[in-house]
Amino acid sequence: MAQSTHLRKYGVQTTIDFEVYEVDGVDLRVDWVPAAADCEVMKDEGASTQCTNTATDEGSTYSIVLTATEMQAARLVLKVVDAATKVFLDKVIVIETYGNASAQHAMDFDDAVRGGMTALPNAAADAAGGLPISDAGGLDLDAMNTAAVRLTAVRAAVLTDWIDAGRLDALLDAIPTTAMRGTDSAATEAKQDIIDANVDQIEAAVITNAAGTDVAADIIALKAETALIVADTNELQGDDIPGKLGAAADTDTATDIANIKARVDALLDTFGIIKNTALTNFEFLMVDSTDHFTPKTGLTITATRSIDGGAFASMANSASELSNGIYKINLAQADTNGNVITWRFTASGADDTFVTIRTTST
Repeated sequence: MAQSTHLRKYGVQTTIDFEVYEVDGVDLRVDWVPAAADCEVMKDEGASTQCTNTATDEGSTYSIVLTATEMQAARLVLKVVDAATKVFLDKVIVIETYGNASAQHAMDFDDAVRGGMTALPNAAADAAGGLPISDAGGLDLDAMNTAAVRLTAVRAAVLTDWIDAGRLDALLDAIPTTAMRGTDSAATEAKQDIIDANVDQIEAAVITNAAGTDVAADIIALKAETALIVADTNELQGDDIPGKLGAAADTDTATDIANIKARVDALLDTFGIIKNTALTNFEFLMVDSTDHFTPKTGLTITATRSIDGGAFASMANSASELSNGIYKINLAQADTNGNVITWRFTASGADDTFVTIRTTST
């Protein structure tokens, strides 16, 4: 039967579910009794070894547990072949690993924050230590700089209003220069109202909830904060933001985004064959022409291909044998240059193997 591909984490025990078919290839085989010798695993094109665990009957399908040690490979080929009298078609399952430098895909899909890419902060965006975001979109550093400059100007104006003949003088002018008459309650109340109004203006314009023991301390703190804003603004003006977006690898956000795209493109390659792009180690099964299901070894393969309905022509490279009837071939760029392609593999003593695929653009 046709092989299937699974994606699993490197070095982590996993369960692989699979089905087997009757030897006629029509119905599922549901009464197979798995034996230990029926399942072998090949790691990174090495020698096949018997699996640690025996397959389990799940009812109408089967499963097998691959150990953490067996999962320490970039690419595994699980072969399910009846070691006794053949009661089902042979099964080949390809497993590609992720989440480790030695895996087929180094990107860790279990890491929901940064996908295992350590160049990015290990915190959610907009959280402490994470990447900054713009909730409304259109983040504009120039606009932020303009707002900071305006804030500095407003604080400076407040200080000027307080110190240079501003609110303080108005408050002093409101105090009467003659002795207050205890019996003149209306005049006293009017002056008190003026004082209250000016004090309210001072509180609204100057006094905040910032730490400080008096107005003078708050003014000193305000000057210090203003100086920090000016320093930060100057730093923003001095940073070459457009230049940083084109800087060397692993030094800025643009490079990290490029790394993400490259890794996503690499992942997409596992789910399809890219048009007009070479592909190494494409594997296929050859079976004996006598019984039409036993894997055939020791063959000399003739490889041809038909592109977009054209006549079959020889492929660029020759196929070579792996083991147990599995062969491999390096597909040249010319062998994938089409939308719908059929590859044909023939050899004396074996059934022809046809593989028809639709290529992808990326």
